[in-house]
Amino acid sequence: NSFDIWLTLSSLGGKIKLEVPLKNSSHFREMHQNGKLKSGIRLSKTMATFMFEVCDVPTKSAGEIIGLDIGINKVFVTSDGQLSKPDNHDHTLNSIIAKICRKTKGAKAFKRAIDHRKNYINWSLNRLNLRNTKQVNVENIFNLRKNKRISRQLSHWTYTNIYDKLGRLCEENGVRLNRVNQAYTSQKCSSCGNTDKKNRIKESFACNFCGYKSDADFNASLNLRS
Repeated sequence: NSFDIWLTLSSLGGKIKLEVPLKNSSHFREMHQNGKLKSGIRLSKTMATFMFEVCDVPTKSAGEIIGLDIGINKVFVTSDGQLSKPDNHDHTLNSIIAKICRKTKGAKAFKRAIDHRKNYINWSLNRLNLRNTKQVNVENIFNLRKNKRISRQLSHWTYTNIYDKLGRLCEENGVRLNRVNQAYTSQKCSSCGNTDKKNRIKESFACNFCGYKSDADFNASLNLRS
């Protein structure tokens, strides 16, 4: 019963005028506080995109360098112990992707599940604390599907959405985002450096050389930090 914005749409010549009530988002409020709302907007069938002019944030020269591992079971795990959580309805990225796999492509339910995936990724990464961070190291994943047969579930894992949102967050916080080409981060022991595919069993990591044990994604984030 309440709205934050009235968007006025006029036809050429002004013969038709529509006023559309909208509710803004927390991201809108944050951008409105830190920047100036521009007059132009982009419209699609389902969305109005507002644009803001904000001052460039200077890149930090002090702070920590952290490694950040991305995945399907967890959107992110960092070397300083941060990780994505289930949302208020106990959804994870994995459960949302499983829901997408059950829907018929092109159906309204499929579109809603795709939107749910994007919203969950944004919600998760908005909880990433970069206050004392000057650089984030993340594995440079690209062409994951090229010339490969992959599962339907993996085909719906949009690592590009994670990179895009992470890039915007780093830019807004003056943090350098460093995409590194570091292979076998999930199989390499962050304690002794031993690399063996047998070190990782699903979500667990246990080095068969030094005995170090950890969450597999956290171990990968430590490798990315160094």
